[in-house]
Amino acid sequence: MEIQMSSQAMANSEHKPELRDMEKIQKEPPMVVEEDILPEWNNPRINIYRVFATFYSFFIFGMNDGAYGVS
Repeated sequence: MEIQMSSQAMANSEHKPELRDMEKIQKEPPMVVEEDILPEWNNPRINIYRVFATFYSFFIFGMNDGAYGVS
């Protein structure tokens, strides 16, 4: 003996989004995905000067460490 459900009972048993849920979805702003731009040695342009200053200071410090002291 099989139990058959009416079409109305089957429609009620399926999950359907309610009107209130749909209104909430429509009111939410769209999700915006922003990608982070990683800085490079030459981008933004100020980094070129920073890299040069860092290398120059390492050069000076290296010459200072390598110099013989007068004692």
